[in-house]
Amino acid sequence: MADEIQVEITFSESEAFPASLVVALVSRVDQLVNEIELAELEAAFSKFKEISPVERDAACYRITHYPAGALQIQASRAGSLILLCAAMPLALWVLDKTLGETLKEAWVKSSLHHRLLKFLSARRGKKAHLIARQIQKLTRRREKGTDTTIEAKVARRQKEIVVVIHVRFAAGKLPTTTSRGVRGRRAWTRGEPPTLQRDLSKVPEPNEAGIRRSDLPVGIDDPNNAGWG
Repeated sequence: MADEIQVEITFSESEAFPASLVVALVSRVDQLVNEIELAELEAAFSKFKEISPVERDAACYRITHYPAGALQIQASRAGSLILLCAAMPLALWVLDKTLGETLKEAWVKSSLHHRLLKFLSARRGKKAHLIARQIQKLTRRREKGTDTTIEAKVARRQKEIVVVIHVRFAAGKLPTTTSRGVRGRRAWTRGEPPTLQRDLSKVPEPNEAGIRRSDLPVGIDDPNNAGWG
């Protein structure tokens, strides 16, 4: 899809990585992208008053019921674990589909289509920097036997905008587990390396994008529901 933002996530400095670390970070990026796309939709509504209330309702319904998350893993590389992802421009896609149903073939040639495309495309850099700033707030965390660092920045590669995330994970020893007494659930033994779940829960919401909590769909606070489905 045109106008997508590339996301490159690299896990390095270890031969193995906790699955919980990988899943938690990818889920948080996916959640951020979905929240930002919802804010982009609201920005488009504010900019283009000619979008009717019925069309706005239809677009909001579609973006909050999109069956997959906005972040799509497209490939992986050997060596260090490198995930190559794409942050899909859901707001643009939803508006294109919704408004196109009304105007049919005339939509692509319409003034609103060209102005909307130009407006949302110009905001790609802003979205990428917002993702990077929020992920960068997951600063270095040190526990017994571990030294995990997360760094994020925005890079330009020809015409592509790329959010580059680098996770350096080093563990002195594998953690042991102890039963919590709750049907099969396990917990880290005191002093052993935890997952990033606790850190990820502390990442501030992207208020800079103008997102109001009341605008977000039910379940957006749950990282396990990042797919909105």
